[in-house]
Amino acid sequence: VKQLIHISSCVSYGLDFQDFPVTETHPLTSDYTNEYSQGKTEGEIAIRSAIDNGFPATVLKFASTIGGYTGPKRLLTGQLAWIDRIKKGKPLLIASEDPLMQFLASEDAVAGVMEVINSEKAIGEVYNLTNPEAITWSEHDKAVMRALGNDVELIPVPTDVLMSADIPAGDCFHEFSVPTHFSMDKFCCDFPNWKARVSYETMFGNAIKVLEDQGVIPNCEDDEFAWEDQLIEKFL
Repeated sequence: VKQLIHISSCVSYGLDFQDFPVTETHPLTSDYTNEYSQGKTEGEIAIRSAIDNGFPATVLKFASTIGGYTGPKRLLTGQLAWIDRIKKGKPLLIASEDPLMQFLASEDAVAGVMEVINSEKAIGEVYNLTNPEAITWSEHDKAVMRALGNDVELIPVPTDVLMSADIPAGDCFHEFSVPTHFSMDKFCCDFPNWKARVSYETMFGNAIKVLEDQGVIPNCEDDEFAWEDQLIEKFL
């Protein structure tokens, strides 16, 4: 084996950050309780141990890569009805703390992988690979609005209040509510030709187009999605 490219994730850094941006020297931990995150952490620990024993590997740690099969994320819920809410001009709830996040287009992620393949300098190294530009969740939602060509009101509510509201498909809320900003200094220094070329607006627009073609964006006025209007009425 000349070089193994191990695809890991920034979830292996856990959720307890003292300083930003988070560099590759941050310790690994399994703060997340879901199987995906724990598996990523265990896999990276194993491959780093192999690297320490001379195995020729490179670790790439992604953070929220966006492609058609995932679509834009949302802080509050994994449901996709919020995209239809924007189309119909309906307001959106958002956490008033408005934490930072990073999203990288799948095209830019692939370009990053291509940079390290057959690169001698990358062997034995660990790199974060995400968008160097961190944005808040409200900026994320506004980029989605621009992609859809419709601006709607964002209604800020404290995170702890939203967490107590038992929002459907809100498993990711606790994890996404923690501010994250991962450093890209090391990767950009070693591979200066790489850039995050796809803008947030274009990234989200491309992903939404795939979801539309697949017909998986639900009608936000269906009964199962009534919770958001009900909560907005309650908080207003």
